[in-house]
Amino acid sequence: MELQKKQFFNKDLTILAWKLSIGSILSWELSKLLGSHHPYLSPLSVILTIQSSMDKTINLSIKRMMGTIIGLIVTVFIARHLPLRVGA
Repeated sequence: MELQKKQFFNKDLTILAWKLSIGSILSWELSKLLGSHHPYLSPLSVILTIQSSMDKTINLSIKRMMGTIIGLIVTVFIARHLPLRVGA
């Protein structure tokens, strides 16, 4: 019984490793294709968001995109209210 659990766990880890590898390679190449000056950020996002199941991965990816969009909106809002000093 213990051996079956260990084999199942190893199989899950192997699948997760393949997902991370393929996702990282594809995201790197897509970033370079789209002209990104920082393609290393794409695999980092893949590594941070990929989960053991597709549902969890999609859910976390959506939350990450929403957080990025909210952060961008807050940054623009704050930047508009800061005084601009050229040559200071």
